[in-house]
Amino acid sequence: MNTSLACAGLSFSYGDTPILTGVTLRADAGEVVGLVGPNGSGKTTLLKSLAGLLEAKGEIFYNGDPLTGLSSRQRADRRAYVPQNTHSVFPYRVDAVVSMGSAHRARFYGVRRDDAGVAAVLSEVGFIHSPSRRFDRLSGGERQQVIVARAFLQGAGVLLLDEPTSALDLKHCAAVMTGLCGRAKRGAVVLMSLHDLNLAAVFCDRLLLLNGGKLVAEGTPNDVLKPDMIAQVYGVRVSCGTHPRSGAIPTVHLDPQGWSADLSHEEL
Repeated sequence: MNTSLACAGLSFSYGDTPILTGVTLRADAGEVVGLVGPNGSGKTTLLKSLAGLLEAKGEIFYNGDPLTGLSSRQRADRRAYVPQNTHSVFPYRVDAVVSMGSAHRARFYGVRRDDAGVAAVLSEVGFIHSPSRRFDRLSGGERQQVIVARAFLQGAGVLLLDEPTSALDLKHCAAVMTGLCGRAKRGAVVLMSLHDLNLAAVFCDRLLLLNGGKLVAEGTPNDVLKPDMIAQVYGVRVSCGTHPRSGAIPTVHLDPQGWSADLSHEEL
């Protein structure tokens, strides 16, 4: 089965307020796709809609099959969703939280213990602490690592992640992103929202740029990360260059002389 994710004409509103309007996209096995755009552009809503957590209008397909025709177990087999923040009011251990990723495969006797599998996915995201640590006593960044590891243990072909690196330091950010790229190399689809455009340029094969709930640009990082496009969408002036170790990777830097968000269209 060829792993893929697609949607057509996806729209969602909260009451009379439109959040997404006519979004159409496709991502195939082996791709790491970054979803970028300013705050409030619809990134989280799009990811939740694709995961089936919101009832959006339009069509969503996993491996060519409509999402609406999949059972909850089939959905868990095909996609894993990682939210921005995860908290627990119960004193679960890290290994218990990660093991929940395989809950959809359990029948009547609870989640099967898989110490080796848990250790493997925790290593994949660079989590260095004991799996017996309490999840509710971890830092925000450590909790993010654990939840990404849980998604890995789930074994789904499509990974949907909402700001998976927002609370991570540089080292652990690199570990999680490398782990995600490794999953893509083994045939997964990775679609994640990112605020760090330089991080997106280094690790993503393609970028989807959202603004006002609409997909306004898509392509390689070099195609999307253009000064005029960034100024128009984000309302800030930037200069773009190339990575010092790889001329193929673009870089984005705020212009200290003109970063103001108050830019008229004529100034661009």
